[in-house]
Amino acid sequence: MTTKFEEMVFKAAMELWGIDKQGLVCAEELSEASASMSRYLNNKCDIEQVYEELSDAQIMIDQMKRYFGNEGFERWRKRKMDRLAQVPEISAKLR
Repeated sequence: MTTKFEEMVFKAAMELWGIDKQGLVCAEELSEASASMSRYLNNKCDIEQVYEELSDAQIMIDQMKRYFGNEGFERWRKRKMDRLAQVPEISAKLR
């Protein structure tokens, strides 16, 4: 859930740069988050770098949710969570 301040910042950023630019930045931030996780797992960076890159990625994801509409994201998130809950080893722990 985003705050009023975050909503204002997201709106201003989208008005300034538009969806084309922000969509590309989102892709870049997701790539950087992926790379930082790989470096962390290979002991080539510390957890703070992972936090930083995941934070950048989350900010861009939140912007995309605002732009495209949160309902679709939540619908798909629920589907994916339900699917994850059906993995036998996870399902057994939910009983």
